[in-house]
Amino acid sequence: MVLKMKSAKELRKIQDEFLEKSKTIDWLQKIASNIIEDIEYIENKLDIRIKSVSPMNEPDTDYWKMLSPKQEGCHISPGKIQSEIICSVRKAFDDKGLNHIIVAASDETSTERQINSYNLYS
Repeated sequence: MVLKMKSAKELRKIQDEFLEKSKTIDWLQKIASNIIEDIEYIENKLDIRIKSVSPMNEPDTDYWKMLSPKQEGCHISPGKIQSEIICSVRKAFDDKGLNHIIVAASDETSTERQINSYNLYS
């Protein structure tokens, strides 16, 4: 079986459509809740103070492929979805009193990708 990889433009369109359709699922809150659960464990059980969190690892790096043995990043096209994730995590942190934690973004593989992502935040 041969898998044809989609272009970055096609992936961005699919992600934007998914975001619009999934508003009722509130998956963004689930992402934030999972991060908060980990933070609370680390801070309360291990007595380690968290200073910053990046909710996405190398999101604009498009060479991470499904089933790759060198998985490290999580591809999320820059723009609307990255912005939604960052804002959702920030709001959830504030709601839980985790104001001391910086939401860091974008954690990219290069300065150019980082600037590109930053310029596309909404």
